[in-house]
Amino acid sequence: MSLQVFDYLIAGAGTAGCALAARLAEDPRVSVGLVEEGEAPSGLLGRLPLSGRALFADPLFARSHGDDGSTNSPLHSGRGLGGSAALGDGLWHLAQSEDLETWQAISDHWSPRAMLAAYQRAERAPHQSVPRGQAGPMVLERAGRFDDLTQNFIRAAHRRGLPIVGDLSLRAGTGVGRPDVTQSHGSKRSTAAAYLTPMPPNVTLLTGCKVQRVQFLGRRAMGLEVLRGGGWQTSFQARREVILSLGALTTPQILMLSGLGPGLTLQRFDIPVIAALEGVGQGLFDQPQVTLAFGLNDPSLSTTGSLRLDRALWQAMLYATRKQGLAAASLWSATAAQALPTGAPLAIDFAPMALIPADQAASRSRLGQAARWLRPARWLFGRDRWAVPGFSLRVSLGQPKARGRVGLRSPDAAEPTHVDLGLLGDARDQEALQTAVAMARALTDQSPLAGLTSGPLDPQLENASLREIVEPSHYYAATCRMGHEENQHAVLDPDLRLRGVDGLRVVDASAFPDGLSVPPLASVVMLAERAATLIRQDWR
Repeated sequence: MSLQVFDYLIAGAGTAGCALAARLAEDPRVSVGLVEEGEAPSGLLGRLPLSGRALFADPLFARSHGDDGSTNSPLHSGRGLGGSAALGDGLWHLAQSEDLETWQAISDHWSPRAMLAAYQRAERAPHQSVPRGQAGPMVLERAGRFDDLTQNFIRAAHRRGLPIVGDLSLRAGTGVGRPDVTQSHGSKRSTAAAYLTPMPPNVTLLTGCKVQRVQFLGRRAMGLEVLRGGGWQTSFQARREVILSLGALTTPQILMLSGLGPGLTLQRFDIPVIAALEGVGQGLFDQPQVTLAFGLNDPSLSTTGSLRLDRALWQAMLYATRKQGLAAASLWSATAAQALPTGAPLAIDFAPMALIPADQAASRSRLGQAARWLRPARWLFGRDRWAVPGFSLRVSLGQPKARGRVGLRSPDAAEPTHVDLGLLGDARDQEALQTAVAMARALTDQSPLAGLTSGPLDPQLENASLREIVEPSHYYAATCRMGHEENQHAVLDPDLRLRGVDGLRVVDASAFPDGLSVPPLASVVMLAERAATLIRQDWR
């Protein structure tokens, strides 16, 4: 068994891990080992802002819908350098005031002032004004192309009472406009590209390593046990700290396999208990989403026409030579944000193309199933989605009441975990989402959209139950949350250290004290920035 030793050993080169490694490596006296199971996303499609998450995501987890487990299907999560941010839609939103209050209640370490400073260190938003960051590594641009259809959506939302805002992160609850996305010169920018290009000399990237568990000496974390290619077992050791940044689904799994978690669960799988932490894997947060597709009286208004094979060749040439055109634009081009009558936050994202299930789209085509292979959109949006003329509204319910959990299926790290998202597990969420969908549909009845749309592309959705059409947002968070010691579900202290052991922290979305009202990408990077500051203060 070989052994490599680093000052800091980070498990997971995803959104948080890459940013944290780069910031810790700013001290040239320390060494950082960055352990990752996958490789860097390769090929052109990995850099296209328009491409969807399904192509690069691996089905790593089993999912059950609701408490009764009646629906089971694979969950997708990013694997590889940059994590899910390298394959997601790149929407960048700062946390809203209601989110900041939850964090501030934990500690002054997470005051709005401290968090805003961390956001500013991370971002470079020259198109925005103070107090947005201007010199950080995460380069931001406006989402999408400002085409006529997107402009009409913004006007329709404005006529329904939403103010048009230039910065959705500073919208104070309501507003409509074009969100920020993490891209530059026509290419996606994950934290791997932003923070680790070029790779700092004191960071060692260890790819192809599947983390099995944290190694302990007594109650102190000493390193990581991993499997490399071909089943070769090895370990890496940390002089100072081991840091888990594997995401809100995998981090609790590794903690439980390491003897940190609910006592009864560990005993059931004969895992020696190092610290009984009942909150590990509990409180899983995810926003329920529904995507609605609408047709157009004039299909040429939709950008989908540019995906026709002959036009797609021109778009490919335009992208290759100038990094311009449809391929350089993010999928979601505008967002309307407001509060439901109950006060729950609602976001409606707009795309100037209609995304429908592939089977339904193929049945509409004269080519039938063979059309899946002939359309360029198949490679952009994955096997399950197809873009047709029209537009899409993605309805996301912020701060749902229901919470899920992550549990073990096996003491083997290679086995998928059991993930119960708990979507719509609370009747209040069902009522809120039903209202949100109705509000989204009302936008299509508002001028100028009302004169353009030919109605829903799938009339059956009118009679479908929410459970049939609801989807996860993949904004997993809060499964190893930080908080006050008296909170039994808070397994981390305000410095992100695991309670009951030494030398182990969690720095990813699982450490969130609760879910956010907005997409979490910016806040995960903020967390990593803030964690680097706290870690350096501890070791000064």
